[in-house]
Amino acid sequence: MNRKRAFLMLMAALSLLSGCTFDRVVRQVSPSSSGLSSPAPPETADSPSPAVSGADQPVNQREESFFLNDQVGWKSLYEGYGMFREDMTLYQTRDGGQTWSEIAKSADKQSFLPEGVKSGMVFTSETKGWITTNAPWQGTVGLYATQDGGTTWSKQAIAVPDSFQDALLFVYPPLFVTPKDGFLVTRPDSTRSLVFVTEDGGDHWKAIVDQPKGSFARCSWSLAEGVYAVQHDNQTWTLNTGGSGTWSQD
Repeated sequence: MNRKRAFLMLMAALSLLSGCTFDRVVRQVSPSSSGLSSPAPPETADSPSPAVSGADQPVNQREESFFLNDQVGWKSLYEGYGMFREDMTLYQTRDGGQTWSEIAKSADKQSFLPEGVKSGMVFTSETKGWITTNAPWQGTVGLYATQDGGTTWSKQAIAVPDSFQDALLFVYPPLFVTPKDGFLVTRPDSTRSLVFVTEDGGDHWKAIVDQPKGSFARCSWSLAEGVYAVQHDNQTWTLNTGGSGTWSQD
């Protein structure tokens, strides 16, 4: 696949995230012994609304929520400005969505929030979480981590194999099937595959190249026609790299 076509594919993928207005509530597995996710509470009148200021107005807005349990959750309001700029404001709730507190904002001068077009947000505890983000970056994975519940973020160092150093790697939000075991999918600008697994709660990620199926810890995965399936403890999660780009539990 030539470079021009690969670049156009990345542009199309990013436009699905930033080129339209929509609301999305993410139902991610809660890292508990049961492995079951908690339903996200409904929207309330107290939910925050994105602010638009001055002449620098966003061309699109969207929203994403992630709930760790029935009380603690995060909401991100995204504002896209084109050219891979997508600002965000991050809120947290501790009462099931009745009230929200702003904890981070891209517009702040001392903001630690990542740049690029975001593809997902995941937390495994009240302090530990990740945001995935994309732009035409070569040989890098846009994975950012927080250790303080979302107030500060830093890019996580992930060793990308040498054969992918020139590739545009579109990254999807990680899936954690336990507090320790996680699976991170990227889509290279080629027919190859590159995924990462962790067995220490996301502190370190191991690259797995061009393997349509495999296993780690007590998990197994398979890839068929662009759809990843991860199995653990008689449960299955799937991610369609040609669809919404979010994990769903079967």
